[in-house]
Amino acid sequence: MPTTNRTGAKATKSKTAFSEADMYPPLRRAFESLGYLMRAEVNQIDATAVKDGRLLLFELKKSFNISLVFQGMRRQSVSPYVYLVVPRQKAKNLAHMKRLVKSLGMGLIFIAMDSPLKTVEIIIDPLETPEQSPPKKTNPRKTAAALREIRARSLDGNSAGSAGGKLLTAFREGSIHIACALYKNGAAAPKDLAALGCPANTAAILKSNPYGWFTRLARGVYFLTDQGFAAVSEGGEFPEVFKYYMEK
Repeated sequence: MPTTNRTGAKATKSKTAFSEADMYPPLRRAFESLGYLMRAEVNQIDATAVKDGRLLLFELKKSFNISLVFQGMRRQSVSPYVYLVVPRQKAKNLAHMKRLVKSLGMGLIFIAMDSPLKTVEIIIDPLETPEQSPPKKTNPRKTAAALREIRARSLDGNSAGSAGGKLLTAFREGSIHIACALYKNGAAAPKDLAALGCPANTAAILKSNPYGWFTRLARGVYFLTDQGFAAVSEGGEFPEVFKYYMEK
């Protein structure tokens, strides 16, 4: 229902209203068109892209602010290629913004959220100007952990910048894969599930059983609980992922 302002005029919701999550699809399309593998919400990073072993990181915000800059600086411990992603800015703010981003060795991307096309423009690209600032020291363990998580996911089931809700991690996707395999094939041992294409950590997932989907029938033999059957049948918060593995 429309609200009324102090003058009595009816106020309507802006046609340009959007969330940070709405910024991810155009970003994903742009980088996938360049051959990158995109994954959202990886180890608290809004979005990632991988191509030829190179890892790009993206932090999305509805406005350019100090919080976004600090987030980007923290991500430089994971990869030297960090991009700050914001809606298209007015020209009066651009010079100061570019100077700051360049001095910190990060990239800057604008998305035309005020346009139906949602075009993506790379304003500053650290891949093209690596000399713009001293190289940042990355933590190899953090880099390896991010790449491991990305490569363990078959689907991009998250939306970058989404607030609240459960996230599709490699562990959760693996659990869904196992649940679907048990649903289709019946009780099985971890080695049998691995032979069906389930993840290498299948035994650990079955043993930890954080979602209550699995039960041990005998030594080394597992099946679904009622909760597991319901999860596969209903799809829960990730119906597209359950559908993918049921059809796989």
